[in-house]
Amino acid sequence: MIRNRISGSLTFTVLLHTIQMLLTFHLRRLVLSTSVIMQVQPEIIIRAVKQMKKKQRDAFLEDLLASTSPDYLASIREARAQYKKGKVKTLKEVFG
Repeated sequence: MIRNRISGSLTFTVLLHTIQMLLTFHLRRLVLSTSVIMQVQPEIIIRAVKQMKKKQRDAFLEDLLASTSPDYLASIREARAQYKKGKVKTLKEVFG
């Protein structure tokens, strides 16, 4: 079992499972008159993610995390609200 850490507490295994769930969800939404269910192996997903350019991969992982984590979305909303209220500090204030 791969135990690399991605985005803090989200393990790589959980990430792969989440990707599989998202792919299954999106495939089911594409159903027209017939349905096709595809099993996607984790190795295929890993290979596809590794082939992405860094910027594309980072955006994909952020979207994946956002789509599966209500806490992550809430933290973004909270940060944006604090920014609008001017509750921000410069790097110099934080790190001296």
